[in-house]
Amino acid sequence: MIFLLLLDVRLKQLNTLNVVIIKQEYNPTYVYNMNLSHLKCFSLQYDCSSDAYDGEILPLLRRMSNIEVLNLNLIIDSPVSFIDDQQVECMIKYRRFPDVKYHLFSLPFMFDGLQFLDNTFPNIIFNHVIRLVVDDNIPFEHEFFMRIAWCFPLLKVLTVYNATSQSPILNYNDNQLYPTTIEYPYLTSLYLLLVHGDYVNRFLNDRKTHLPHLTVLSVNYNDLRNVTRNFTNDRIRLNCIQLKQLSIGPQKIAHSEDFYAYFPLL
Repeated sequence: MIFLLLLDVRLKQLNTLNVVIIKQEYNPTYVYNMNLSHLKCFSLQYDCSSDAYDGEILPLLRRMSNIEVLNLNLIIDSPVSFIDDQQVECMIKYRRFPDVKYHLFSLPFMFDGLQFLDNTFPNIIFNHVIRLVVDDNIPFEHEFFMRIAWCFPLLKVLTVYNATSQSPILNYNDNQLYPTTIEYPYLTSLYLLLVHGDYVNRFLNDRKTHLPHLTVLSVNYNDLRNVTRNFTNDRIRLNCIQLKQLSIGPQKIAHSEDFYAYFPLL
């Protein structure tokens, strides 16, 4: 953690520090032993190895003897020693990827973005999150998206990764009323480029999902064409009528009059 070099006599009066580490290799030869008792508020976002967690983060936190506010959002590659719950309330979250990962974060969650939640995420209200990525190889069903709407009430940007189709029993057709229409009242940007076509229908069909402020959509063109029935399906039109930006992949397509009538603001 090279940023710790700043916390010497030059910044000895610093009491608040917010750090975001995009990528950094752990180097055990670096030793930081400075006194951090002056820090009152510390925030850290870090995708790290368990070695970095044990060798850098835990020793760092233990030197913050007068810390009052601690916000953590960590992705770790294997199980680690849990932080003393007298210091910070945390939760370890398993997520699926090519590799097993663990998500450790402080509560309440104070960051505006959260990545790679799967079907097993906890029932916690994330009042500060406006950007969310969900990813799983197990289908996301109706209840999952109800939980997303409830747990992330201010969500503005949603990215979905899931190539597995939804349950055919629960995946109602366009003309049937869904048990509960899910509303995302603040969602403006939706990214569905790497999903099964069921999820395109799930979000754009206004009997299933209500998106009153959707202005940005990224989606596979063939999925969009199928769901909209070549841009004639009125069930989809209501959620698309305010779109101002549409990304449909790299292919160049000569669009029909129905296409432009479907998306009047493009």
